[in-house]
Amino acid sequence: MMTLFTVPIVAGLISVVVLTVPVERRSGGRTAELHRRTLTSFSKGGWFLTLAATVVLTVAVAVWAGRASVPDDQGRYTMYWIDLGPGGSMGSSIYGWHFSVPSLALVALLVTATLLAAGLIARPPLAQDRENDVAVRRWRTRNVMAMATGALLLHLARVVNSLAGTAGIYGQTQTGQGLFTKGTPFAGLEGPLRVAADALEVCGWFFWFAVLFIALRASAQTRDNSRSRAPWSSRSS
Repeated sequence: MMTLFTVPIVAGLISVVVLTVPVERRSGGRTAELHRRTLTSFSKGGWFLTLAATVVLTVAVAVWAGRASVPDDQGRYTMYWIDLGPGGSMGSSIYGWHFSVPSLALVALLVTATLLAAGLIARPPLAQDRENDVAVRRWRTRNVMAMATGALLLHLARVVNSLAGTAGIYGQTQTGQGLFTKGTPFAGLEGPLRVAADALEVCGWFFWFAVLFIALRASAQTRDNSRSRAPWSSRSS
């Protein structure tokens, strides 16, 4: 079950590392730049705000679920219990500390790698073809931010969907007044949580496929430009 929550983050981390590598070897001279380049030099601030908001939401959900969890028979915080009164109690699995702490560690690593990647992309001096160099850096930075945000959204979608399953559990016990049924205090959130999980997953996949589509399109344009500049392209058959 641990891999269910961590796979999107690990995939996002690998993607960010790969996207940090320059598309092609830089050659030629450099241009002087009087203004200091920062993390946001080649990306709109909205990307960083979106990433920050997603991280805050991920942490908030993890802390809430972790505090609601209790130890299982192995001492791992993976259970949520419903008190049924004199009839006993009933337990179900939850995204507790056993799952959330490793996930949050990976989230911290992903965010660090993302910010480091944005800094590494912005740091080198601009090439002589300044306009093209700026465009490429903006494209690379946007891809890094999109992959990281998409990874967090997919992770959060799985967490929220798991919590929806926990919200939907209920237990029954026999009392002097008949059969007594009791659910979780947040049982009414099961439906909204399912909807939220679907929406988060759609957004996460959208970010990832958008990056893939743009990369394939850029690759096709590069091949077309290379063919148009090839010596044999101007020769008649």
